[in-house]
Amino acid sequence: MTSNRETGRSDAPPSERIPIEEYLEQVKELAQRNGFAVEHYATIGEVSLPVLTRDLDKHKLLYLSSGAHGDEPAGPLAIAEALRAGSFSHDFGWVIFPALNPTGLQVGRRETAHGIDLNRDYRLLRAPESAAHQEWLSRANHTYLAVLGLHEDWEAEGAYLYEHNRENLQNPGAALLKALDEIVGLDPSDEIDDWPTTGVGLIHPPSDPNLREFWPEQIYLLKHHSSISYTVETPSERPLGDRVKAVVRCIEVFGESAAWC
Repeated sequence: MTSNRETGRSDAPPSERIPIEEYLEQVKELAQRNGFAVEHYATIGEVSLPVLTRDLDKHKLLYLSSGAHGDEPAGPLAIAEALRAGSFSHDFGWVIFPALNPTGLQVGRRETAHGIDLNRDYRLLRAPESAAHQEWLSRANHTYLAVLGLHEDWEAEGAYLYEHNRENLQNPGAALLKALDEIVGLDPSDEIDDWPTTGVGLIHPPSDPNLREFWPEQIYLLKHHSSISYTVETPSERPLGDRVKAVVRCIEVFGESAAWC
């Protein structure tokens, strides 16, 4: 049976909502305290969306995004908490999109206000949110050592990772799995999202964009900006505080050079 996550159907139970304008003002203030530049790349309704950047002159850059699905609040909240705690390493430069889908986050709905699943829209770019995001990425034209997307799964029995690393480069995958396991546990299933696991909580869907009719954000990034991609999926059935804590720890290890050894 095809999973809800593969088709993009929004059959999930109601999710915690994020007061988006208040959240973004807080994130901007915290980012500036941590030495990030704040650039506005889109206005959706009356909401101005920021991208946070720091140390872009460094040879190695990391990319982080969250909030593509409005019913997955742990990622955006974890970015704010990581900024508050000073958890973003100076080992690498950073590009961070904290809230890709503001109208969805505001009401706790997977899709945008126009009913578009952003994480299926990076080929067609029908939504102004994904189109503006892609335009910034194309204009900046950075190459990232790795990209990390923060998501949640209400069907999962524990946390898990999507991993794309076609060239088998050094990566923080083991450290990310360990961080998730210690706080929320890993999904023990032999198959997740119709993909066989290659380790506990780890799946490797095809990385070739030509095999996808609808592109998730990570497939677009793999085609144009990076050779390594991770998507963290935390289990929505766990308490929100635990999910946020797990994602903050993932952000910490993703940015630690020791995790790449």
